[in-house]
Amino acid sequence: MLYQLIYTSYATEALTPSVLNEIAEVSRTNNREAGITGVMLYHDGSILQVLEGEKEAVETLFAKIENDNRHIQIMVLMRRISKSREFDGWRMGFKHAANNEGDSSLFKLTHNTLRRVIPANSSTELQTISRTYARVNGL
Repeated sequence: MLYQLIYTSYATEALTPSVLNEIAEVSRTNNREAGITGVMLYHDGSILQVLEGEKEAVETLFAKIENDNRHIQIMVLMRRISKSREFDGWRMGFKHAANNEGDSSLFKLTHNTLRRVIPANSSTELQTISRTYARVNGL
């Protein structure tokens, strides 16, 4: 059974691109072992993350995330059973809304670039959440 969890939170301090890249790299390694895929979006302290995999693995990871003191105001937006992975092959896709044009792993997060990160064939729920995230963050 494929399970998906989407949450939002707020960083307790500004996360630099190097810290965010380190988080993404560690996540990719851990997620590969746990069979989890997903994406994390970061913009001005606001985090949106999608996790998908076996329910027990996702909930175990989320319990660790809830205890991570680098962010607060964690709010689950959705827990659901899914027919297929929306981020198949993404052990942890990561996008940081930075103005640093020189780093190819970073890009300026806007409504148009957000649409490129979220798969076109994604669920209605994920599309709605990503549009809301963009609107709330003024993207």
